[in-house]
Amino acid sequence: LQGQEPRWRHRVSALNDPYDPIIGYGLGKLYVDKYFNSTQKKDVESIAESVRDALRTVIQNYTWMDNETKEEAKIKLNNVVFKLAYPEEINQEDVLKDIYKHVGNVTLEDPFLDTYLGLSEKTMLFVNYRRCTGPTIGTKNGAVT
Repeated sequence: LQGQEPRWRHRVSALNDPYDPIIGYGLGKLYVDKYFNSTQKKDVESIAESVRDALRTVIQNYTWMDNETKEEAKIKLNNVVFKLAYPEEINQEDVLKDIYKHVGNVTLEDPFLDTYLGLSEKTMLFVNYRRCTGPTIGTKNGAVT
């Protein structure tokens, strides 16, 4: 090892939590704006759908499955949610405003730990609020992903 990592790197890692909708969406939005465009996302989604179609054909051609099992497998295949590139909600201003409405002002001068703990608390409130009011981000046919 070359010694301790710089503090800024620890802080960025702490903030880049994929399970934290408040912090994750903010950082994700910045990343998407800089490195992605809708064409790239559509290309990747098209590849994923091609894989789904190929698997559907494979299932249909299986001789060891009865028709009922094949139909159940196809239903499950159709309900698979691809999480590719970024969620569409990240580009919807009203969704982001809803996510961040309880956060308040955060500045670079605020102590990192206080800010992080405060955001974590807001995340729990947000998650519980969204469970009660819906819709759940990242769902398909009502299934939480």
